[in-house]
Amino acid sequence: RLPPPPWRQLASDVAGLPGGALERLVRLSVPQPWATATTPVRLTEAWEKLPRLYVLCSFPVEEVQKRIATVPAFRHMATEGWAYRELLGWHWPMFDRPAELAAILHEAA
Repeated sequence: RLPPPPWRQLASDVAGLPGGALERLVRLSVPQPWATATTPVRLTEAWEKLPRLYVLCSFPVEEVQKRIATVPAFRHMATEGWAYRELLGWHWPMFDRPAELAAILHEAA
């Protein structure tokens, strides 16, 4: 199993993290089954027919657009059907901006 990330280290320079959020994250984290990181995902093209939303937390949409041409993991985002919403802050917005994230997800649903 993969151990949880070093949350305290990752959050050490995060401004605006609500009190207790980091402790709750550390307390509730559990190891991840190894196969979730090593087993290939087999996708059909069906997912490309669904609307897709990228909630950008770590960098702005302009950065995604730059990476599309050079980073393989971003290339599929050059296709139609993508929407982008910026929610810049920590990589895990459910901890530093939960209300804003909930509003974005509610709007998308």
